[in-house]
Amino acid sequence: MEFAVSAELRQINDLIRDAANDSSQYELKPHLSLLYWNLVAATRSELAASTKVPLSEVTFDAMKAVRCVSPTKSAADVKAWHVVAAVSLSGDCV
Repeated sequence: MEFAVSAELRQINDLIRDAANDSSQYELKPHLSLLYWNLVAATRSELAASTKVPLSEVTFDAMKAVRCVSPTKSAADVKAWHVVAAVSLSGDCV
């Protein structure tokens, strides 16, 4: 599930990458991965087409910077993620 990139998100991404001295070729593509499994492209496309999201807008209340293996390919990769910073977008502490 992909999300739009706003100017604010791009600026935050740039700040985090600068602070982390990140020189990778990472391209900001905000998304929610619903499945980590090796599937053939046709099956992946079929599953994506059949997934309906009943929302036209999604609001996030927090943001976390995560150090992870790239690309993340498995549940084990996800379990190894390490949160290096977190911030509330609603004014509350995370």
